[in-house]
Amino acid sequence: MKPRIGLITIGQSPRPDIVNEMRTLLGNGTEILEAGALDGLSKEEVLDFIASAGTAKQGYLVTRLQDGTSITIPKEYVADRIGFALQKLENQHVGFAAILCVGDFPEYTFGGILLRPGKLLIQLVMSIQRGGKGVIVIPLEEERHEAKQRWNLPNVDSIIKVIPTGADSDTVDRLLEEIKGEAPTFVVLECMGWGENLKNLLKEKVNCPVILPKTLLACTLKEIM
Repeated sequence: MKPRIGLITIGQSPRPDIVNEMRTLLGNGTEILEAGALDGLSKEEVLDFIASAGTAKQGYLVTRLQDGTSITIPKEYVADRIGFALQKLENQHVGFAAILCVGDFPEYTFGGILLRPGKLLIQLVMSIQRGGKGVIVIPLEEERHEAKQRWNLPNVDSIIKVIPTGADSDTVDRLLEEIKGEAPTFVVLECMGWGENLKNLLKEKVNCPVILPKTLLACTLKEIM
């Protein structure tokens, strides 16, 4: 029997834009089950909540609904629901699971191994950092404060840059030039929805490691299974 991996999106499943690239790295020896924190809710229910929600207490997250609609949602709205999605996967005998978001979330009860990409990124950067300056790229201006707190690490000098979700090619090109101008020693593309295309565009600009969380997550899962 193939080992089962549960992948939890903070929006609605499935997320082929994230999972397809991970599946390529994981190979055919695993079975992937997806679950979403917002599964079971209609688009109208989610949008009505966002419209009526006050200021987020824990910051904001950007994710997608099942029809591909991009949304910005208060983090606290999805935190508890991630726990429900994780329980659903455990009931399906999933032994390995991961949250498809780099943000910080509460500790969850789970009988298997639960990976958090944000922690993997930080540990990797702290292991390779050799001085100099890193650039952390995020998709949402509203996430800047949380990103600054997350990357306020000993001996890691980093700055935050934003490439907004849905930005046109001219805007992306301009922001990539800004990142190049920082002369970074490493770059973290801190969004699970970004893929190899953006990583390759950036690698053409900068002469340093460019770290993509979903490939780091897939390689870690493959190593520990």
